[in-house]
Amino acid sequence: MNKMRLDLVGIAREALKDKKAVIENLNDNKVKVSYINENLGPQSQPIPIIFPRFIKLDEEFAEGIGLYLGDGYFAKNNFRNVCLVSKDSEIIVFMLNFFLNRFNLKKFQMLFSLTYKYGNEEELKEKWSRLLKISKNRIHIYRGNKHGKETSRIEISFTVFRRVFQQVINSSLPLIKQSKNLRQAFLRGEFAADGSISVEKIPNGKRIIMVTFSFNLKTENFYRNYVKECLELEGINRIKIKKDNRNREYLQVTGWDNYIKLWKMNLFSLLCRKKKLFDVVLKRIDIYLKLEENFRKSLFETLNLRYREIAKIINNKSKDNIGKFIRGKSLLKLEQIKNLIEKVNFDWNSVIYNTKSIRVGRRAHISKDKEFLEKIIVERKLI
Repeated sequence: MNKMRLDLVGIAREALKDKKAVIENLNDNKVKVSYINENLGPQSQPIPIIFPRFIKLDEEFAEGIGLYLGDGYFAKNNFRNVCLVSKDSEIIVFMLNFFLNRFNLKKFQMLFSLTYKYGNEEELKEKWSRLLKISKNRIHIYRGNKHGKETSRIEISFTVFRRVFQQVINSSLPLIKQSKNLRQAFLRGEFAADGSISVEKIPNGKRIIMVTFSFNLKTENFYRNYVKECLELEGINRIKIKKDNRNREYLQVTGWDNYIKLWKMNLFSLLCRKKKLFDVVLKRIDIYLKLEENFRKSLFETLNLRYREIAKIINNKSKDNIGKFIRGKSLLKLEQIKNLIEKVNFDWNSVIYNTKSIRVGRRAHISKDKEFLEKIIVERKLI
């Protein structure tokens, strides 16, 4: 097994080691996998599945594994079923393409269903027909009372595929954890499926209370520990484990030092609504820099302006506080620094180089983070 790809022949042999496996190499780097059930006649044997010979381990693949472990499940009462259920069309479309492109499955090998509480049945079928690029007659639709928004389900019912797919997951997880890029991609998928951002309203916007990963208390202890280990390898600390009375267990991450690490790994980027929520908070929160003393003095000496003029440049209401900025007793916001350096021959590279520490909001002090500053300056269009 190459570190950057999985060999489906070896995977299939391990997945079917208790069966009389039939594995045939085909042209175009494909492999046909089945097994012989001696209790069944020739016409009732398991349906063979044609897999790619190798599966590349890249970030998109790791995202798919994370998404499946979050929103997918192996049915307990049916040993053939691989199922995925989500209310987010982005996840359903991603995972549909994941199965099509990574495992060589075809749409006719899948079942599609939709459960809804509100809306028009025909309009919903039309919508999902366009999203999934299938005939609306392929979509089984049911009215339910559990969710306000419709939920979509993909089901794949082949014993061979289920066994091989389970083994693919088992074989890929150790490799994913070893690679920084794959580990981060896996966390993106897991968070898109089962993560949340808890916020509360404050006078000037919203404040993040915590970032949370959710797991089934009875069946997902291994995945909870795996996610926790991946987060710790990314330098995420202060991870709390909480339980509720609905058989759910949560990994709770707090603190802007952690949120920035998660943001830099694009944790929130896979699902639009979660990305938008975090981006709204990050866009509005004040970010302050503590500058090196000599650099700060040089900046204000080069400006050579009166307190009243400096107050106008940085949009400070009173000139009486300007002395605190000059002495470093009060910190300057990014937007204020932008206004100041535009008046002199200073640039953002020199500002970042001479930054001692960062404050996010009113109280969150974090160490200097060059990558974060470079990224947030571009995001806020300050350069």
